[in-house]
Amino acid sequence: MVKTNSAARFIKKVNKSTMPVIYSKDKSGNVKTEIYGELIEDKVYGKKSRVLVCYNPDLMEQKCDNLDRKVDMVTQMVENGGTLEEVNELMRLFNLF
Repeated sequence: MVKTNSAARFIKKVNKSTMPVIYSKDKSGNVKTEIYGELIEDKVYGKKSRVLVCYNPDLMEQKCDNLDRKVDMVTQMVENGGTLEEVNELMRLFNLF
């Protein structure tokens, strides 16, 4: 285990396009979910650490869809003539700063 503030140095070393599939499951007849992962070794605070870095494209797609929806709501408020304070409050609510 490494501290969470140390995890970034492991993540930067990973190329998502070369990660092997570590988990695969058929959700239905034509829908399949896959998780990619790679074991990275490095020294952290003088100790050798091993971290499993995982990537799930389904979650990333869902995250992007949610972010797009939030940005669209802010854009609509601007187009409808919302005040600067209202727009900033909505952006704060959605953590878009």
